[in-house]
Amino acid sequence: MPGTQFKEYSVAVAQTAAGSATIAAAPAAGKKIVVTGFVLVGNGAGTVKFTSGSDLTGAMVIASGTQLTAGVTRLYGAEATVMTLTTATSFVNGFVNYIIAPA
Repeated sequence: MPGTQFKEYSVAVAQTAAGSATIAAAPAAGKKIVVTGFVLVGNGAGTVKFTSGSDLTGAMVIASGTQLTAGVTRLYGAEATVMTLTTATSFVNGFVNYIIAPA
């Protein structure tokens, strides 16, 4: 993939209750979602994790009014699988940046 250009997407996260939110729909066969960064703000104490077929992260603790951020990161989703953000106890708002890359 060196030298390959990818279009980066940004999706708003605007939960109104704890639970799962789809970040990106499943890409075509042979492709996967790669999270490249995010900023999430909790409305109360809770946890956040990313999943794509299975957990990509553990439950990350977030406190009320605090930011959970990752700038240059790479969370690789499973091939042709939806990317989901799941919250427990609280809900979050913010954004997630991602690209669609070859599997």
